[in-house]
Amino acid sequence: MVQVINLTVNADTACDLYNSCKRIGFVTSVSAMGSPAGFLTFQGHNAVDDAFQYINVKFSYSTNNSLYLNDDKK
Repeated sequence: MVQVINLTVNADTACDLYNSCKRIGFVTSVSAMGSPAGFLTFQGHNAVDDAFQYINVKFSYSTNNSLYLNDDKK
């Protein structure tokens, strides 16, 4: 049995996550992970094997209705 999870990620956060991982050998060796969208989609699809969860990643420009990581020090 697989659980489906919908995750909405802010586009800036997706880019930040990708940029923090893009120098890792595994990420660069898999062409499907060549962009922020490809990276998160690949992670979501592969979660089925490890955690029995299919993570469907959607992207948004809304900071209120999505995963938004802000490290601004105000």
